[in-house]
Amino acid sequence: MKYSKDIKEYVINALFPSTPPDIFYEINYDENLKKISILIDSNKTGIILWTRADEVALAQKLCGVEIEINKINTK
Repeated sequence: MKYSKDIKEYVINALFPSTPPDIFYEINYDENLKKISILIDSNKTGIILWTRADEVALAQKLCGVEIEINKINTK
């Protein structure tokens, strides 16, 4: 996993290390709640395998934040 000082980039690297960045519709970080919300373009989800709960749990431990992933239909 590639380290980054930018927490949003760090979480994306932990969860989706080889995914093209255009699949992510929106990535928000709430510093007070230590929570990352990721919106993935549902029209492009065929590019990646859906992330399993255990992978999200591991990324949360590694990055020290809560992670929420949702799909959005952009068409």
